[in-house]
Amino acid sequence: MRSPADGDPQPGQALTPSEAVRAATVTAAASLHAPGAGGLAPGEIADFVICDGDPFQHGTRIIQTWIGGTPVWQHKNGQHKNVNEGGRNVDDGAHH
Repeated sequence: MRSPADGDPQPGQALTPSEAVRAATVTAAASLHAPGAGGLAPGEIADFVICDGDPFQHGTRIIQTWIGGTPVWQHKNGQHKNVNEGGRNVDDGAHH
């Protein structure tokens, strides 16, 4: 998106938070012809992240990552932890 010199989008150029979430989720999945691309429903498998706040606010961090409905990573006590690697829990303790 092009912005004027001051960097602020012009009226009508910016997405609302709801439109941005849809663009990054349902619309992206539909463009890949992914199964269940119409959105989430109970019982469906999903890839998603959990944040510690509003994902559109500066400073918000991802605290968990789930792939295929299974937790694979979490931020805990200042450390990053791989929670499911090859069917077993692992903790690399690395700070990424």
